[in-house]
Amino acid sequence: AAAPPSPPTPAPAATAEAPTQEGIEILKCVECGEIYWAEDRQQGRVFITSWGPVCQACLPSVQQEREAIRIGSYRLAGKLGEGGMGIVYEAWDEARGRRAAVKVLHAAFAERKPLRDRFLQEAAVGVRLSHPNVIEVYEVGEYSGAPFIAMELFEGKNLGHRLQHTPRLPLRSVLAWTKQAAEGLAHAHSAGVIHRDVKPGNLLVSDNDRLKILDFGLGRALDHEGTRLTLSGELIGTIAYASPEQLESAKTVDTRADIYGLGATLYHLVAGELPFQHDSQYSLMDRILTREPAPLDTLRPNLPPRLVECVGRAMKKDPRQRFQSALEMKEELSRVIV
Repeated sequence: AAAPPSPPTPAPAATAEAPTQEGIEILKCVECGEIYWAEDRQQGRVFITSWGPVCQACLPSVQQEREAIRIGSYRLAGKLGEGGMGIVYEAWDEARGRRAAVKVLHAAFAERKPLRDRFLQEAAVGVRLSHPNVIEVYEVGEYSGAPFIAMELFEGKNLGHRLQHTPRLPLRSVLAWTKQAAEGLAHAHSAGVIHRDVKPGNLLVSDNDRLKILDFGLGRALDHEGTRLTLSGELIGTIAYASPEQLESAKTVDTRADIYGLGATLYHLVAGELPFQHDSQYSLMDRILTREPAPLDTLRPNLPPRLVECVGRAMKKDPRQRFQSALEMKEELSRVIV
């Protein structure tokens, strides 16, 4: 069989958006002007680069502009995003002939060996998970001192992004997403894996409303020795969705912390605002530990009472008063009529 095509190498600029016409993705090579379609991208005949779409035939001349960047068998292409933990690139796995997403951890992780080692250990738990609502992790490793995670490339945007653009989301969609998230969490919990950082930014949703959870295991690595709170001056593992017991002692956390995180996420998706308003990390922590969030139906009137009760139960400060499993929460949400 012919060797898979090599994808383009990255440039400093952000990945260019592909144009669309009547909802159909059109890819015009910036070098030769040839027109390609979405299926051509899937089959490796055209690639999205920092310069725009580039076809396979034009790749050699384009690649001469920049030295190839690789991590193991992964050749990095355009940057997909960046957060407090690292940078995510679109990549081509030359050893297996498939597209992937590769998260490269920031130098702050690599410089702290205990944290780096713990990260590699905990992130590897994602490899054990295989479920339609969980991002598949292909490989966790270290290359030239940089920890990385190679995972399934899923075409979707995280719910944090959606909240920024549409604070008041449709209830039917919110319920469908939350139930899918509950199913993914239930699978992980049955495998002995706790997420510890359930939040809108870790829930990816495609255009056809399929949801996948990412970053399993990373929350535990960040809980270690208080790293969750600050890293290079940036908040890691958003406290706004963290359960009270996570803030008091990471050692006591069990699967019900994920129930709280999913409840807090659902609150935000429904209300369009966080459960607790704050002016600092410490005031936020105090409110999570000592106060109750504003009643959901005062922020969005005419909500189904069962939905309000479900969110309230998921966010109980005492884990014993919450849903005791993700499937139990999903079953209750299935009874909500909107």
